[in-house]
Amino acid sequence: RVLLADGEPASLALMKNELEEAGHYAVTATEGENAISLTRTRVQYDAIVLSAELPIRNGPKVVETIGGWCAGIPVVGVLQVGGHYYEASKDEDDFREVGVSHFLQKPLRAGALLDMIQKIVSSSPPRTESVDVGDRDKPLKILVVDDHAANRLLLGKMLSKASKTKSRTNSPNSNGSGDEP
Repeated sequence: RVLLADGEPASLALMKNELEEAGHYAVTATEGENAISLTRTRVQYDAIVLSAELPIRNGPKVVETIGGWCAGIPVVGVLQVGGHYYEASKDEDDFREVGVSHFLQKPLRAGALLDMIQKIVSSSPPRTESVDVGDRDKPLKILVVDDHAANRLLLGKMLSKASKTKSRTNSPNSNGSGDEP
């Protein structure tokens, strides 16, 4: 179960599609506040993927906010590159300050997200919550956050089509409940 958050609809769609093609479940959101709300649901995520550049609350601020109730869940910071080296470097520093140690850079190469998720999920110690999340043969649940409704819709369709699994998207005004498949 992975939570994905990105403010760029096209990136969000590509990430969600990649994971769902591999048989994982993806949940999407388009901004930081929605991602925070979705972490407060009954869903226990195996990993969280956050873009540094999210509307309302950026990736590092989201990590800082959810740290108390999502401690131990690996977080992947997605950095924007392409002519903005200083900004990407600052974003990485901001993520590191809140404990993030896994990074991907946009534009993402094909397979990069799936490789990262499989690496961190397989190397994470089993969690001991009362919710059963220990069976790694089950598809991952992934939360994807994007601020554009068209991107969320596109990603949801791509992921559902690729994996023949359920895919839900929330509007920016959604309270985030009900994302359990």
